[in-house]
Amino acid sequence: MSFFRSAASGVRSLFSATRGTTPPRVSTPPTIQKQTRRYCDEAPEHKIICIEDYDQFRDAVLNSSYPVLVAFHADWSGPCQMYIPRVENAAMHYDLLTVAKVNIDYCSDVAQEYGVENVPTLISFNHGEEISRSEGVLEEDNLYNLCEHIIEHVHQ
Repeated sequence: MSFFRSAASGVRSLFSATRGTTPPRVSTPPTIQKQTRRYCDEAPEHKIICIEDYDQFRDAVLNSSYPVLVAFHADWSGPCQMYIPRVENAAMHYDLLTVAKVNIDYCSDVAQEYGVENVPTLISFNHGEEISRSEGVLEEDNLYNLCEHIIEHVHQ
């Protein structure tokens, strides 16, 4: 008997042994609620700004009357894709805080001027002065603490 015939008979006996039995029940997965993400055009006018060039950066960040948290990011970065929506969401909890998103691939001159070498990088500004800087992904508690620190710095 060849190998293929013995293998085929083994498969037949496997199927004949399960004949007449009901297949195992598969539970349906729980329904997942889709979370909607706020984009630049859905947020209040001063809350989230997408920076496209240095002139817009100067007007929206350096000349802003609000404290601004600048999020340097890149489309190709997995951590940025996960983190930037969390930064936007955190900023929505603070009336005074504005988020400016700077894509380093399109605004490399801004990133180079502020020495951004890694993404994501958060730099907070108040009246054009750098208050704090953070590289990498922050835990959610630390992100909210950073926002609190920015707001406290404004009131000093």
